[in-house]
Amino acid sequence: MGLPPLSVFRQKNMTLILYYLMCHWIARVVAEDAADEFFKIGVLMVDGSMRNRFDIQRIGPAIDIAAESCRSKYNVKLRLMSGYYQKECSPESAIGKATDLALSNNITAYIGPACSDDLQVVGRFASYRNIPILTGLGDVLKGREEFRTLIRMSYDLQDKAHAILAFLEHFNWKKFGMIYRQNDVYYTAMADLLYYLASTKMFDVICQQSYIRAANKTILSDLTSIMETMRDCSRVIVILGGDKDVREMMLIAKRLNMTSKGDYAFIYTELFQNEAKGNHSWARGNESREDKLKLKEAYEALLILSLNQPYSEEYKIFSDRVKELAATNYNFSYTEDVVNYFTASFHDAVLMLCDVINETKSFGENPMNGTIITSKLKNKKFNGISGIVTINGKGDRIADYALLDQNDTVKGNFEVVLTYFGATKEYKEVSSIHWPGGKIPKDKPKCGFDGKDPACYKRGLRLLEMSLVITLFLLVVIIIIGVLTYRKIRLESKLANMSWRVRWDEITFLKDMRNSCMMSRLSITSAMSSKMEHGWVCWTPSFPYSLYVDSSETDEENHRFILTASYKGNTVAVKRVYKQKKIELTRLILIELKKIREAQHQNIASFIGACIDAPNVAILTEYCPKGSLQDVLKNESLDLDWMFRYSLINDIVKGLSYIHNGEMSTHGRLRSSNCLVDSHFVVKLTDFGLPSFRHAESLANCEEKDQKKFLWKAPELLRLPVCPPQGTTKGDVYSFGIILQEISLREEPFYPYRDSMTVAEILERINVRENPPFRPVVPTETCSPGLISLMRYCWSEEPDDRPDISQIKSEMRVLNRGQNGEVNIMDNLLMRMEQYAHNLEALVEQRTAAFMEEKKKSEGAALPGFAKICSRAAETWKVS
Repeated sequence: MGLPPLSVFRQKNMTLILYYLMCHWIARVVAEDAADEFFKIGVLMVDGSMRNRFDIQRIGPAIDIAAESCRSKYNVKLRLMSGYYQKECSPESAIGKATDLALSNNITAYIGPACSDDLQVVGRFASYRNIPILTGLGDVLKGREEFRTLIRMSYDLQDKAHAILAFLEHFNWKKFGMIYRQNDVYYTAMADLLYYLASTKMFDVICQQSYIRAANKTILSDLTSIMETMRDCSRVIVILGGDKDVREMMLIAKRLNMTSKGDYAFIYTELFQNEAKGNHSWARGNESREDKLKLKEAYEALLILSLNQPYSEEYKIFSDRVKELAATNYNFSYTEDVVNYFTASFHDAVLMLCDVINETKSFGENPMNGTIITSKLKNKKFNGISGIVTINGKGDRIADYALLDQNDTVKGNFEVVLTYFGATKEYKEVSSIHWPGGKIPKDKPKCGFDGKDPACYKRGLRLLEMSLVITLFLLVVIIIIGVLTYRKIRLESKLANMSWRVRWDEITFLKDMRNSCMMSRLSITSAMSSKMEHGWVCWTPSFPYSLYVDSSETDEENHRFILTASYKGNTVAVKRVYKQKKIELTRLILIELKKIREAQHQNIASFIGACIDAPNVAILTEYCPKGSLQDVLKNESLDLDWMFRYSLINDIVKGLSYIHNGEMSTHGRLRSSNCLVDSHFVVKLTDFGLPSFRHAESLANCEEKDQKKFLWKAPELLRLPVCPPQGTTKGDVYSFGIILQEISLREEPFYPYRDSMTVAEILERINVRENPPFRPVVPTETCSPGLISLMRYCWSEEPDDRPDISQIKSEMRVLNRGQNGEVNIMDNLLMRMEQYAHNLEALVEQRTAAFMEEKKKSEGAALPGFAKICSRAAETWKVS
């Protein structure tokens, strides 16, 4: 029996009601889950640093407070994900933690790091992953435009430089001097930026001085000399350095009478305003009473520029809360009265992020979209605990700055006297400034620093005085014209001087009596041979194309040769230059010849002359009997200790330095075969200059044997369709790095790849820009770490990353001190000759022993045969 129709109807209604209730319950659960949504924030911070003021123990409490405020103020729940790394700033640790957080969690944003170097790598990673990254510091950052998702909540260097110029302009100081710490990245960057902005805003940096401070905080420069220089060239002096450095400078300024009369004003930039106030800035507690009085008086002439830190009651409550949480949750005790500006900036970073997340949700947009969040953070104005936060279009805060002065001359305390608002470019006077002279100093003396300012002279000179001035002026003009004319005539005379020209019939080529070809390997071993004293010459009357073999080419036995001849009774090296047409002596070629004739240095092969009688075009240079550096390194019988090797390297550096700092400026063909060794074992560079004489080199059209010389070429030159014969200075540095590998290993370039790859394959790998770049392998045990570091520095992929020759010389001085101690030139030469003599003796003994051994074998083999012959002869006589 079925149910009645009414019951069926009721059953269907009940089913619909239950379905409706179920859907309502599911929707409510989903809504509650959405309401309980957590946004994961990766906190990247140093943990437990002894030196860093921005570790998690100091910054963490502020971030925690901000996370609580996010929930109550914006209904945004954050889950802070730990990305702490130990002890000190570490880009490797920072990027590692950032990567772990991004891969294992659905990160909404990063907070931190504070360290600029750490931020440099993490910021790029965050841009790649499209994750917003907010930090309360990161002031020294290269390539700001690359960090698309970065928001800096404190300030940047350009912002600070603008503030310095704004305060200078407020006091009508258009001329100023600058002292900065040279060996510090922050202060050097700040000085460069300030100088650049000053030049674009009609300011005049009339003088600047730098000083060096060692790692132990000892100042190595002569501060007295620096302050004396500044005294004579500037009245307004900006100091970019540490507070201890400023104290020493102000003491010297006091001693030089620069602080009491009010003629000079000093401006010092201090990030932490509370240190300038709370520590009296000039007092550290370890001075004598006399020094304290001197410092306090000296600091009356000092103005301190700092970030504007609020001191409201709200900020005091926030500061107390941070210190309380630091003690309870992070086991850290603050010593400051209030926490600094940067701690508050990290707090505001979290709070502003929550504000943007809430705004994004309210518009129905996806808060996990990094592009949306970042775009809303930029060009935003936000009222934070650190004050009004204004973010510009780049994502950097436009900070406010305060100027502090020692108004309280009794206690010596500094107080805020003037505030500059970076966003509006407005000033706010808080208090009057105590000027030592009772008025604002002028930026220059009335009559100029040399007392000869025309404004100080009486108007209207007498006729005689004017005539004298005009006469002197005309005399100076005539002298200048005369000097320029003389120099012009002298230059033309030098260009017209043809003493360098060599006729072909003046060159006498040496002949071997046996086969009209005299050859010897230019190495230490062959130099011993009494038969071959002049290198090698393959002589033919017509001087065919094959007469000259480039010093970079090798035969099957890997021997290297050079063409020699006699010219005016002297042995010279002859370099054949193949020209199809007659050389026209253009002005450019004459200038090149003048430059190379005047190139005189102990590590440069002297230019003897040139023959331009086509087709016999050749360059004659000084002859070096020991051959090339390549030969010396290939000679296994020669024991090269590291003192000897460093001497060879130093010779190359000196020669290259002379070329780079001279008129020719580049070598262009530097390789070990172009580093010749004379009879005193001094290395001399050759085969440089005269680019108009030479062909441009093309790798694409070279045979395998010709391609070997490209192993020394820099990658950027290899990628050109045609390598310019003059090369570049950075290209020479790369070639020098390859030579260092040859000297270190006594192997060919790009060892050990030469055993398994052809030269063409090696050059192809260099061309394709591998990461890391394809370079030779130098085991760490083969030479000192400093030399390996210099080697790799020289063959950097980017030319700008390579050192210049002055930096190489400085590095070699350090390496030489570690290797040779204090060795003068004569001792160095004697050591070279002594080692050479020792090697010769060993080689003579070795060859004598080999000769005696062969002699014994010959005698032993001859006697039994002779006995048999005698026996057979006797038998023959008996038979007959």
